[in-house]
Amino acid sequence: MARRDLGRWAIVTGASSGIGAALARALGAAGCACVLVARRRDALEAVAASLPPARSLVWPADVSVHESGSELAAALVERGIEPDLLVLNAGFGIYGPLAEADPARLGALVDTNCRSPLLWARTFLPGMLQRGRGGIVLVASTGGLVPMPYYASYGASKAFVVSLGRALAAEAAGSGVGVLTLCPGPAHTGFFAVADAPGPLGSPQAAVQTPEQVAAETLTAWRAGRSLHICGATNRLAMSAGRLLPPTWLDRAARRVLQPKRRG
Repeated sequence: MARRDLGRWAIVTGASSGIGAALARALGAAGCACVLVARRRDALEAVAASLPPARSLVWPADVSVHESGSELAAALVERGIEPDLLVLNAGFGIYGPLAEADPARLGALVDTNCRSPLLWARTFLPGMLQRGRGGIVLVASTGGLVPMPYYASYGASKAFVVSLGRALAAEAAGSGVGVLTLCPGPAHTGFFAVADAPGPLGSPQAAVQTPEQVAAETLTAWRAGRSLHICGATNRLAMSAGRLLPPTWLDRAARRVLQPKRRG
């Protein structure tokens, strides 16, 4: 695998907290200027303040809005900025039986987790291919590699991202443009609070990595030229073991781990 550079400018979506903020800080420390994208300006500005001076651009936006990527692209052209790296990290989860989920929230999840990486990749990939450099990091999840009962919408959305990333990596092969699909496991972020998840995966003890560890692995995997990377040795071992089990066994095991716990 050919080694890859980070380039001069990176766009990071979902950069206001968690893995996105850690990725921005890691990229900044590596000498890459960052365009920070998320809905909350104050949180973005706090992340920007932690980066080297004059090495960031704060861009408050809701990535689920269809025109958000093209609007940023136009603004970057006006500023003379050519993004070398597009880190598509924005996303959230919903916990509970699908039959009880709020349809509007499901729609928002699909727009954020699936539609936005698809459209943002379509917006920025042509310029990278024309220049023959740069690339895309799609932040998926180990939940996109295994069944996720009670996280059905989230798991399915991340399976979409995994499939998209692998396909784009194949399409871009030999062009000088790289595509890395990243699959973190449970990490110390606000994900489970947003998903309103109780039980074992909703507790701090479930997290096996910090956002900073995920970010460090991401940069290593990118530089090594990988197209798919599962973060954390524990997660890699678990995913390898899961592939050895019959699908029905894996489904039942996932249900036992993830189902809501009875009170009392």
